[in-house]
Amino acid sequence: MIFVDLSPDGPRRQAGRQEEFPSNNLLMALAGAGIFWGKVVYRRIPPLQLSLHICAATSILVWTCWDVLFIKKPSEIGAIQGMITGLVCETPAAGEDPSD
Repeated sequence: MIFVDLSPDGPRRQAGRQEEFPSNNLLMALAGAGIFWGKVVYRRIPPLQLSLHICAATSILVWTCWDVLFIKKPSEIGAIQGMITGLVCETPAAGEDPSD
């Protein structure tokens, strides 16, 4: 087994730190969300691909509207969360084959 020491060695040095960075990289989050959307839609049968796009897009719009109502501004991370929610909510229905 390999053990990794994750305990802090002391206080962080503040010298040279100009600004605080957010805890996530927005560009990587957007790229990952786009790849995820493409992979999920690509694996579905063609009649259900349109419903998956509609569900994810609607979820993005609703989630962004909730951001505007409660936080007073839209956010990209909120849109990504909405997209993932839409894809997850529609996935159980995507297993049905309407051609049978």
